[in-house]
Order: sequence, then C-alpha cells, then structure tokens
Amino acid sequence: MSSASSSIPSTPDAAALAKMQALYDDGKYIQAYETSKSFGPLQSWTGAAARVFAGRMAYNLGSRKMGRVLHRLAMRENPGDYEVQYFYWLSTWPRRGPLATLEAI
Repeated sequence: MSSASSSIPSTPDAAALAKMQALYDDGKYIQAYETSKSFGPLQSWTGAAARVFAGRMAYNLGSRKMGRVLHRLAMRENPGDYEVQYFYWLSTWPRRGPLATLEAI
C-alpha cells in the first residue's frame, strides 16, 4: 500500500473542527483528541484554523512544545488573523515573559 495519497496529510474541514471544538469547549479534551486521530497527526494539519486548534489541544494535553510550534506555523501562514495572533502570543508569553511578549507585539 504505497500509494501517493496515503502520504498526503489530511486536515479536518470546518464541520469536523466545529465538532472537535465543541468537545474541547466542554472540557472533553481526550474525546476531542480521539476524534482528531482520524485526520492524521496534529502536526500534519494545514491551514491556520486547524493549526490553532491543534496547537491548543496539544498544549492542553501536555505537549506544550508542539502547541507552540503549531501556533508559530499558523502565525507564519496567516499573520493577519486575530485569533492566530492571540494564540501565538498567548503561547509565547510563558516562555518569553510578559514584557518581552508585549514589546514584540
């Protein structure tokens, strides 16, 4: 099974993201993560909205480094999106501190 399509990462569509977001908002992080597995590893997701959500989920499930990386990738992809900016700076704050983060903004 070495087809080219099996190596292409899958990214959740808006409806799937909304379903996972609803679970996440209800505090059901594990269920949201289990649902996300059908779309491949979080780090393979593309698109700013998907990366922001994947970063939030990774961060809250204990992979803070992956969360920061995904938020950084989302920021590079779509720096004008306010939600992307919010989560990027929010994940940067603990590492760089409040003053350095505010100066960088």
